[in-house]
Amino acid sequence: MSFTLHQLKVFEAVARNESITKAASELHMTQPAVSIQLKQLQEHFGLELTEVIGRRLHLTDAGNELFSHVRDLNQSLDDLEATMAERRGTLRGNLHFSVVSTGKYFMPHFLGHYKNQFPGINLQLQVTNRFTVLRHLKENMTDFVVISLDPEDLPHDFIPIMDNPLVVAAHPDTPITKKDMIFRHLAKYPFILREEGSGTRMVMLDLFKKYKMDPDVTFELGTNEAIKQAIMAGFGMSVLSRFSLKIEL
Repeated sequence: MSFTLHQLKVFEAVARNESITKAASELHMTQPAVSIQLKQLQEHFGLELTEVIGRRLHLTDAGNELFSHVRDLNQSLDDLEATMAERRGTLRGNLHFSVVSTGKYFMPHFLGHYKNQFPGINLQLQVTNRFTVLRHLKENMTDFVVISLDPEDLPHDFIPIMDNPLVVAAHPDTPITKKDMIFRHLAKYPFILREEGSGTRMVMLDLFKKYKMDPDVTFELGTNEAIKQAIMAGFGMSVLSRFSLKIEL
């Protein structure tokens, strides 16, 4: 049995997302359908391409090798599409964006304007945390990243596009005094942190260190939405992007 471009596309989505569930959602396929395509590709090569360790999906050595070739192939196919489109006088191709969670509040608006101007461009937007965004940048898995803190240890071109104001968010019934409007005076209140790898978490920990604060941390949560719900439930306060609070404000 020979493999198909569709099977390679499915494998690329699984490898990039490190998840069959996320790949299925991105490709608008069912999870069983994705699993079948992946199984057929493995049967063709006679090698295991993925493995599950704990609860996470990882690529095997063979899977990593195939992933590298698939990315090269996709780039060649994109170049072919662009060349043929140029001959037709139209602009076509693919652009992949990997953005930190705050980006989901404004990137769809930016990309919507771009899509209206260039309808032939297929846009892919992946929202994740800083750690994964940096991995996508380092491994050349994306065309553009949107991130809050400039990664100084990676070669890249960096263009500031907008301010990302961070604010302290708390339940309306929190007994904050006028004195507490200074950040270091908030040490007596419980705080909620983002997960490891989050840029906002890094900023918060730097603030705690700067002001010699050791507040009670009630939760570590993986998304801004989860943190907002925890704040509304009265579990503590947090530092969030003002963009993420637009609806609540």
